[in-house]
Amino acid sequence: MGLYYINKESTDPVSGGYLLDVDGRLSINNLQRLPGKKLAIAFGNSTIEVSEEDVIVVGRVAMEMKKK
Repeated sequence: MGLYYINKESTDPVSGGYLLDVDGRLSINNLQRLPGKKLAIAFGNSTIEVSEEDVIVVGRVAMEMKKK
């Protein structure tokens, strides 16, 4: 766990870390854009494929700070 800085102007996901709103719950996940307006979302060791309309992209992770 760390402190994340989110670029809320970057809401059109390509690939990378994003803050997502899934059913009203916020989560930071790695995304990959797929053909057909689909997204692959990584959850730990598993990946799911969802329609772009199923999630709200709040912003892209611009920086992550962790304690040593």
